[in-house]
Amino acid sequence: MELFGLPGGDIFVLQQRSPVLKDRKGDFITKMQEMVESSGFGSVLYLVGSDQSARSDAQMGSIHYHILAKHTTRDSIVTTPLASLLDLPLLGQTQENQDTKENTIIPGAGLARRFLNTPGTTPRIALVQYIAEGDNIPDAHAMAAMVAKLLKIDVKDWKQPASWNFAMYGTPHDQQLFG
Repeated sequence: MELFGLPGGDIFVLQQRSPVLKDRKGDFITKMQEMVESSGFGSVLYLVGSDQSARSDAQMGSIHYHILAKHTTRDSIVTTPLASLLDLPLLGQTQENQDTKENTIIPGAGLARRFLNTPGTTPRIALVQYIAEGDNIPDAHAMAAMVAKLLKIDVKDWKQPASWNFAMYGTPHDQQLFG
């Protein structure tokens, strides 16, 4: 996990860098939700990448959609800095109607469905972006630009996390190994 933010700032980004062990997913979700509730956040935005090849015909109009968490209402989001996400198309149905794996409309999105279904009092919404397999750094840039636009943040120069420098192919090999 990597946490990004400015001291005294009001926006923080927590990036999950590796998958959660299969038998620990429930514990992970519970601990993350407890952290959200105890930290006093005014609202939470989940950034979700979803499998582009699994889009329905109705979802071809945009690569960005929103979906509210199960216990979050439109009215509770309207009073937060995340209100402009409601201008994006709603991804299918409300989360209440997606409580089984078969009903989910966020294919290939890892733990997103579980996060969105977890009970909580903090208003939560997801920005879903359809992405393809491969090098997702350009997708991350597009997602960051969309978040900045929605939150009305003017970003002059993006600073890419150092961990992304070798994201797709790992660290470079010592060329002396190859003669």
